[in-house]
Amino acid sequence: MLEEYLSIDSQVSAEIIVKKSRFISNMYPAEGIKQAMYILDKVNKKNRTANHNVFAYVVFNNNMLYERFSDDGEPSHTAGMPILDIIRANKLINILVVVTRYFGGILLGSGGLVRAYSDSTKEALKRAILVKSVMSKGIELTISYDSLNKVLYEIKAMRVLVEDKIYTDKVLLRIFVKRDLVDQFINIVSNITNNDYNLKDMGFSYKKLDV
Repeated sequence: MLEEYLSIDSQVSAEIIVKKSRFISNMYPAEGIKQAMYILDKVNKKNRTANHNVFAYVVFNNNMLYERFSDDGEPSHTAGMPILDIIRANKLINILVVVTRYFGGILLGSGGLVRAYSDSTKEALKRAILVKSVMSKGIELTISYDSLNKVLYEIKAMRVLVEDKIYTDKVLLRIFVKRDLVDQFINIVSNITNNDYNLKDMGFSYKKLDV
């Protein structure tokens, strides 16, 4: 199981011109194979008149890493593989890249195609905001008002994600703690509150944390 991975926070696009051919790169966050293929289908329909819609993706599904690419009619390994190489080199996961080419009438050759698809992908990546998702335990933590400030201080110090705060006769915090820090965090809370706290386990999930 991955403890953490890098991806992008939203779609980004870039375009380069190489010997009159347009290379339009679109980079998408994709939470799994189904979403990647759904996005790809929409891109293909939008760009029906393009000569090629080349793609590559890397996604994490059911504790397995899946990679796939397509040259979409370009010479073998001159288009999809260079895109996949850029994704791998930057250690990105849950990402789909589609590069749409409108042919400009001048042949680029194998080396020229590799450079064009690589450069197009790199150009989009320059515009992307990278985010880190971390395997985290969700916790509903109920504490007294007397303990709140000290617990919030530790939450900030340990970069715990606070998703919600609910104030009643006590305070309920819905938080996400990095898996390797869970025991340490609970021990700190126990000491601060003198064991006067209630904890509900919400299970593990990937969360974008400030890490």
